[in-house]
Amino acid sequence: SLSPPSANPPPPQQPAAQPRRMNRALVFSDEASLSSPQARQLELVDGFMRRNGLQDKVRRILTVLKVVHEEWQRVLSEDPEGLPAVMQDKTEEGLDCDVSVMLGDELICDKLTSKLRQQIADPLAVTCCAIPDWCHDLVCTFPPVFPLDVRQQLFAACSFGVDRSVAAMQLAQDKSPARMRQRASARTREEDTWRSLGNLKQERVTVRRGEQLLEWAMNVMKVHAGRKAILEVSFADEEGHGSGVTSEFYSLVSDELQRRDLGLWLCEDPRVTAPIKKTPPAHPRPTQSTGGAILDSAPAHRGTVHRGRARAGKEALKGLDVCQHSLAKHGIRSARQGAGEAANNRRPGTEEAKEEGEKEDEAAEEPAVGSPFVHRDNGLFFAPLPPGVPGREKILVLVRFLGTYLAKAMLDNRLISLPLSYPLFKLLTHEPLSLSDLRDVDPDKARHLEHLLGLAARKREADAILDPQERERALGHLPDLNDYCLTMEFAPSSTMHGFAAHPLVPGGADVAVTLDNVEEYVERMSRFILHDGISAQVEALRAGVDEVFPSANLRAFSASELRTWLLGEGAVQWTREELVEYLEPRNGYSPDSATFLSLVSVLSAFDDKQRRAFLRFATGVGVLPPGGLKNLDPKLTVVRTVCEDSPDQYMPSANTCFHFLKLPEYSSEKLLESQLKRALQHGMNGFFFN
Repeated sequence: SLSPPSANPPPPQQPAAQPRRMNRALVFSDEASLSSPQARQLELVDGFMRRNGLQDKVRRILTVLKVVHEEWQRVLSEDPEGLPAVMQDKTEEGLDCDVSVMLGDELICDKLTSKLRQQIADPLAVTCCAIPDWCHDLVCTFPPVFPLDVRQQLFAACSFGVDRSVAAMQLAQDKSPARMRQRASARTREEDTWRSLGNLKQERVTVRRGEQLLEWAMNVMKVHAGRKAILEVSFADEEGHGSGVTSEFYSLVSDELQRRDLGLWLCEDPRVTAPIKKTPPAHPRPTQSTGGAILDSAPAHRGTVHRGRARAGKEALKGLDVCQHSLAKHGIRSARQGAGEAANNRRPGTEEAKEEGEKEDEAAEEPAVGSPFVHRDNGLFFAPLPPGVPGREKILVLVRFLGTYLAKAMLDNRLISLPLSYPLFKLLTHEPLSLSDLRDVDPDKARHLEHLLGLAARKREADAILDPQERERALGHLPDLNDYCLTMEFAPSSTMHGFAAHPLVPGGADVAVTLDNVEEYVERMSRFILHDGISAQVEALRAGVDEVFPSANLRAFSASELRTWLLGEGAVQWTREELVEYLEPRNGYSPDSATFLSLVSVLSAFDDKQRRAFLRFATGVGVLPPGGLKNLDPKLTVVRTVCEDSPDQYMPSANTCFHFLKLPEYSSEKLLESQLKRALQHGMNGFFFN
């Protein structure tokens, strides 16, 4: 049925208005809606992993792999001969490569590595600091998953600044095969369409050799820590400059930092008796035959060339070039006592000078008594200091400078000759120390504490015996710790540290160590040496690194990798075959030259200390880069010195910037060895023009 019409009919409906589209700025909250398929996919994957507990499992697996990798690298670096026989004998299983390389390759994830390479290769992401967070998180948390070279590239891209990153990418492209072909095909400069963004800026500073060298270095690092320019150092009153002189500066600072009177390092008071000769450690301190203030403060047995004496013999220099070590042409006696005897014309080639040189060489080989430098077979480690020790603030300033010094060396790709211990590099990479690290810090203390732990274990075994008589008999066989006269306090190993003892518990001097509290004693002692006593130094060290780049980024490397990066190869090793292959004879010498072959024979017979001295003389730093002699860049080149008269009267010289060893054509191998050793002992006191 139809309803009657209403008295007031409704107004006619207007057409619906179209919604007005407004342009608005895109905000970050819209990213989820724009990429909703990807977001939903990530949510599904994340939910699946959480429901099945895969996140924790994957993290645990990666953590186990990281620990296995670190311990494996430690075993290889400490005792490569201690591997199982099946691993040493590669031929039984048909293995034709190194076991350590095999393990590293097994831990690497190729897919993640490929993704990370893509992120690093993106110039926009690198220059805008827009590399995703997962790159940093994964690399710093699980370093063994990625190859070392990729981690180094990421570290440089994220830590060294935009200028360094652009320069690194530019250098990599410049060495690419496409760029090499383009450079070869371009006949003129106009045809070469390659455009460079410019080179890194270099800043040169001048310091003075002498007793104030460490203060000069601290001022230099204070000013240049935050700058990304390449630091170049030259010495006052010396004409030489360049990369070799800067390497010499880093070497001299490394020597200065090893001084005993600084109170930085764990050490013992010097003994009166001569030390026993030991096998060279993995990273021993460099040879003490250096110039400047180091020689001034050194004992007489080191063949001291006093500061300023080489200036008097400057007129007699021959065959020296820019950026090279100088050595006066007059005899060793005149070099040690000044130019007063230079007029006597005692040249190295004369019989009188040879006899005097042999006597002084014998005196120089006598062991040091009370050396002013700290030398430890396992490397240097911070001396534990309690709060309130006199001079503690000064030590923290030095430690902060040490961190800046190490970071600046990494930034400029400089090798240093400061023999730091393995646990110290673990602290740099933010790894905690354990009781096993005490063996590298203080072997004698570690053996003592391990012995006490063994007694504690025997006491627990005896207490577990049920038979009272057997228990008493077993306890009676244990030594009485009262005979050890131990108390709950830490006594420093040297009076240089400024305190006599530090209580490990309140009133520790009155608390005797017994079998009941010996485990507590071991725990508190090791904690003070490895944590509480050095926590302020570790914070200062990392703060010094932070002045150059974030110290947290060093977690991307293991302690052994960081040590190799900074200190190079542990021991300076080479064979005769390697010398023949990697030394480059030029400008008068050939691979068949008698003088060049004599040099190879002499260098092959050198011990570790002499090899380090030779590298210091020829390159400015007494260590080899990672990979050994073959990776020395530029290669060590041997050139013939043109002499006005008999070559036997001249000494070797070196151009450290280009790694040139300038060698006269000696008449015999014995004379070459004598002159080279004399140059290594007395020829590191400056850089001059001829």
